[in-house]
Amino acid sequence: MPETNNQEVAFVTSYPLSCEPVVKNRLAPYIAYMKSQNFKVSLFSTDNEDLSGALGVKHIRVSRAKRSRRFIKRAFQEFVEASRLLKKVKQSKINTCVVTIPSMFLLFRLSIIKDNTIYLDIRDLTWEYLSNSSLIQRLFKLLARYITKIKISMIDGVAVTNNTEYQYVRNKLKVDESKVCFVPNGVGREQFTVLNKACAVDSDDTVVSYIGNIGIAQNLTVLIDAAYLLPHVDFLIVGDGTDRERVQTYCDSKGIKNVTFTGRVPWEKAIDYYSNTHILYAQLDEKFSGAIPSKLYEYLSTGKYVLYGGKGEAKEVLTGFENNTVIEPNNVNEVVKAINHITKLSLHSVRSDKNKEMIKKHYIREDNVESFLKRVAVGRENGLEDM
Repeated sequence: MPETNNQEVAFVTSYPLSCEPVVKNRLAPYIAYMKSQNFKVSLFSTDNEDLSGALGVKHIRVSRAKRSRRFIKRAFQEFVEASRLLKKVKQSKINTCVVTIPSMFLLFRLSIIKDNTIYLDIRDLTWEYLSNSSLIQRLFKLLARYITKIKISMIDGVAVTNNTEYQYVRNKLKVDESKVCFVPNGVGREQFTVLNKACAVDSDDTVVSYIGNIGIAQNLTVLIDAAYLLPHVDFLIVGDGTDRERVQTYCDSKGIKNVTFTGRVPWEKAIDYYSNTHILYAQLDEKFSGAIPSKLYEYLSTGKYVLYGGKGEAKEVLTGFENNTVIEPNNVNEVVKAINHITKLSLHSVRSDKNKEMIKKHYIREDNVESFLKRVAVGRENGLEDM
């Protein structure tokens, strides 16, 4: 059994923070809070870049292979990386670990650190998104469910981001209520302060922007098709991701001139794009209905008009906000109809103070992280619960 050091904590992710802003945004408040309580913090990840200085932690890295598009090969790559990361954690002799997923393989390989005190941060139930139309993926999903029910017994506390995940953990994985805590995605306090001040746009030309990760789940070819039908509207796609090349090639093949791709930009530049936007667009494919894009919380922090294509948890959350329209995902006609309606009634000219206030009250990452770290056994083991 590893030597215990009650003043150390390890954060483990098999997604690189330097390439995945969503992962960094999720973990940064955890790390900052533990440092504020005088813990020694170590980060275990697959980054190529050393983040020791940027985050003020000891950073232990393992190499990350270029992701294959083939399901079996990609699964094997993630399995190997998860194993190597957790072996590094075991070698470090840090007893308390916070493992953050969407990579299911970190969860599946927890037996490597079974003697440790382990807390699981669930950002996504990725195995539930595997396709039922593929025999291999359907079988893998069934296997993943079985393994998850076994491995969850090693967990001392679980953080979930939304009600779908909470119900899954409680009802399907049978985790005791006392071990589960909501830590919703949201925005950092500094991010909110800046987004809250994003300028209003003084322009006759309507600008619709998508600002975030460009992946298969977002299926941004829908926005490209909408741009083709709305030549009088300017469209911005700000960010990068695994599906960017396909989306941009599709746009070029249709000869569309009113769409601009910026690529990945630094946060300071992203704020400029937020300021110069009328309508903020996001979408999530129907099979990901159990997730809430963290980007929505950034959008709502500006008070600007939000157009969202999706169902499930995100749709439910948006009913509590104003100044937004929710439509069916992957429906070009719905996107065009909504944009025409919003612009015709000048709905995008109004900024919502209510939305900004709700984000400030309920979705500041640091506030929610602090309540979690005080509640679960990390706090009980190390004296945080009474602070």
